[in-house]
Amino acid sequence: MIKKRLKDAMVPGMYLIVIALFIVCLFMINDVVKGFILKDNSGGKMVDDEIVNTDNSYIPVVASDPEIIKPFMNEGVSVYKDFYDYKGESSGQEKAIIYYGNTYIQNSGIDYKGDASFDVISILDGTVTRVEENEMLGTTVEIRHSADIVSVYQGVSDVSVKKDEVVKQGQKIAVSGKSKIYSDVENGLHFEISHNGMIVNPSEYFNKTLKDL
Repeated sequence: MIKKRLKDAMVPGMYLIVIALFIVCLFMINDVVKGFILKDNSGGKMVDDEIVNTDNSYIPVVASDPEIIKPFMNEGVSVYKDFYDYKGESSGQEKAIIYYGNTYIQNSGIDYKGDASFDVISILDGTVTRVEENEMLGTTVEIRHSADIVSVYQGVSDVSVKKDEVVKQGQKIAVSGKSKIYSDVENGLHFEISHNGMIVNPSEYFNKTLKDL
């Protein structure tokens, strides 16, 4: 009878010990997993939405809805010919007219020129849908992005991507070049954006997220 009573008294205590050990194990596993996730391949750790490397340098976390960037990052690049805005001032429209082959053409994008050769980069993540040569416009690269946005880069050289290749935002896809339509520009880029099948003014899309459009 005494043994039975002792056994009955020990059972609840054993359950409590098992539960306590289980909780301790959960905390230990959580710490291990957390440490594994927050470390990057270089031995860094996550601190307030940033990755801190062992050398105390910071790597920003990429936003899930990044802003549309310009198609270059180099200094010394300026607008050579602006987008023709049908709703704009007449003075601005005149500066956005291209004269080629005895014909006046309304500029459907923005033309840039550099003091020196500059890298051409993708404005967003996307997939290359076209890489081709055009006698008048030079080499053309077309990239399709999310939200039915398409970016076009014309008059470029040294293309480093191919059709159906997936590219990242900011990835180098080519180098500035030359085209017959702008024969006087050595380091140029003609850049266009279309949204939902309509040509739009790139300046109105830069620094905006897809949610802003």
